[in-house]
Amino acid sequence: MMKICLIGNSDSIHLQRWNQWFVNRGYDVHLITTGTTKIQGVTIYPLKKTKNPINYFLRIIRTIRIIRRLKPHILNAHYASGTETFAAAL
Repeated sequence: MMKICLIGNSDSIHLQRWNQWFVNRGYDVHLITTGTTKIQGVTIYPLKKTKNPINYFLRIIRTIRIIRRLKPHILNAHYASGTETFAAAL
């Protein structure tokens, strides 16, 4: 089964639709997010929103660890800002 990891805000209707599209086609979908919206069939990895530079750095490390543990076939960042930017370093 194809494993997909998306990074972005689950409160975005666009990201919700993308996730649901993949789930409806049988993909194993994982979402790393600072949002609070749950999406049926998607494994959610919540990150706390922060403006503190130390917590921001810890959030980046957590994101990298999640991605490395998941070993997704496809990794996509919804927006290239914040934590999503650092996913590109992988």
